[in-house]
Amino acid sequence: MRDAEDKTVAESNPSGPQDTTLTHEFKKAGRYLLIAKELADRGAPDFAYQIDAKLFEPAFTMDIDDDKIEAKPGGEFNIAVSCARSEFNDRIAVELEGLPEGFTIENANIESKKTNATLKVKVPENAQPGELLTFRVVGRAGEKRAVASTISALRRNFVTMLYPPAELDGVVALGITAGDPAPKGKRKRS
Repeated sequence: MRDAEDKTVAESNPSGPQDTTLTHEFKKAGRYLLIAKELADRGAPDFAYQIDAKLFEPAFTMDIDDDKIEAKPGGEFNIAVSCARSEFNDRIAVELEGLPEGFTIENANIESKKTNATLKVKVPENAQPGELLTFRVVGRAGEKRAVASTISALRRNFVTMLYPPAELDGVVALGITAGDPAPKGKRKRS
């Protein structure tokens, strides 16, 4: 975004999970120019952009670094959740949407003013090896709700794509294994 004197006053972070979001507090009245362009400068006259401008409201976003997890029946796994706060300091309750009954979560909150938490998820004994489940990590605080983004994991998985499939953002796959899961560094990338 540029001001009337053509000085840059704000720009989005193209490498962050919210790379299409721009928040700016206008210190003085005047004319401003918002510039939207294709990240790799591969734009064309037929490219379309949708701009959604609204007044600022305190909010939060979340992201996680994994989109694939393995666990055995009766085992457990951890999920590190990061939180970006925009003048929002309330406690955020975190839950896993989409998992069947029997899964339990410890440390299911991001405390007031904190920006991260590590969830410990216990898998029920009756989970079936070979089962593939999907879920989303969701944060709630009063009326506010945010699904944790998995865009950083998707960018690692789809290295040749500028824009990984948006439908997969926020989806975590959980594979139930018969034995102990492979250590994270030893898993094969698919």
